[in-house]
Amino acid sequence: MPMEELNGTKKVAQETTPLNQLSSNIINICSKMTLAAVYATRMRNATLRKK
Repeated sequence: MPMEELNGTKKVAQETTPLNQLSSNIINICSKMTLAAVYATRMRNATLRKK
């Protein structure tokens, strides 16, 4: 069996695992929340400087 074939099936198996989908969703949400927090902090700092 060629290595490419083995790697291909492994990749598909990983992508369809519910746990993997869940963890990637959580990572996605966390990164969005981090971006939102950074943005909010920048906005707050900008508003505080204006006063």
